[in-house]
Amino acid sequence: MTSSDAPLTGWRRGSRTRPVDEVVEHLLDAASHHGRAAIRAVTSKDEFVLLDGAFHVGAAVELAAKAAVAETEPMLLSSAGNTKGEMVDTLARFRPGVNVAPVPGGQRRRLRTIDASVAVAVVARLYPKCNVSVELPLDVRNDAVHLAVVDPDRLTEAVRAMVVYVTLVVEAIELPPALFWRDEANEALSLQTQRVRRLLKLAKRRVVLAKQAFELRLDAIEQPEGRDALVRQLERLRPAFDETVEHPCPACGYSAALGWTSDVDVERDPDGGYYVAFAGLSFEGLECPVCDLKLNAEETEALGIDGTWEPPEPEVDFADVLEASDYDEYDPS
Repeated sequence: MTSSDAPLTGWRRGSRTRPVDEVVEHLLDAASHHGRAAIRAVTSKDEFVLLDGAFHVGAAVELAAKAAVAETEPMLLSSAGNTKGEMVDTLARFRPGVNVAPVPGGQRRRLRTIDASVAVAVVARLYPKCNVSVELPLDVRNDAVHLAVVDPDRLTEAVRAMVVYVTLVVEAIELPPALFWRDEANEALSLQTQRVRRLLKLAKRRVVLAKQAFELRLDAIEQPEGRDALVRQLERLRPAFDETVEHPCPACGYSAALGWTSDVDVERDPDGGYYVAFAGLSFEGLECPVCDLKLNAEETEALGIDGTWEPPEPEVDFADVLEASDYDEYDPS
């Protein structure tokens, strides 16, 4: 397609444009390109191919996250530096058949989108199952961009983490992962399996170490009564989570805590008050106050412990307590 053949409105892509309705598809195409390129690069011995792989691994995470955000509402991609009017105007210009009056003086600010970390946070709110760590892929990308350095071992682990995250995002927006990964589908599955196995191995190692340390601590106390007193004292300590659910500790067998943190935003509203948005709970992992075992969310779930938040049953059933007879009838006379 030449520039003369391209439609007049849409998302610019070189000499081509794409209608705004296709922005999700375009972002996914780009994420797929970068993700597959990272998978191919990770086995190379060439320093600059590995450097390219570091660029690709972070780009795949960012673009997949932004595709998931745009799937809900493209305007969510706008950064705080853009006004709502600028975003609406830009999207209107990208829609086929829409004519927008030119800006006085012909000046228009470049539209900025949210950062990768913000996009990842928004996706975690929209799709809780996608709330996994992508800090390593983004860090590896930043090291490559700003310092032109890449560690092959960190890159390998970053690609594994990227594959896990992007696959979750793709599944969340109901796209078959095999279509996304294409020729690299088998390798992506292998990397995903390697990541899960590594997390499981690491989690089991933490459990063994916590168990050994706890047993040594108890062995140092000669009297059984002293051991029991220590356990009771430790059990009274609770981890600093917003919400917890008791769960048997995989190391010592005593009561550990599965923990979640509240995701709350507080903003000023135009009337001078405050607007509070509660976006749910983020699973943080497992902590045991008795043996001091600490597992993050991914390690906890690798052990088969589900981190899905289920609200506890209410202590009082108001439907049974508050009956019609409890109210005084209103007599208009």
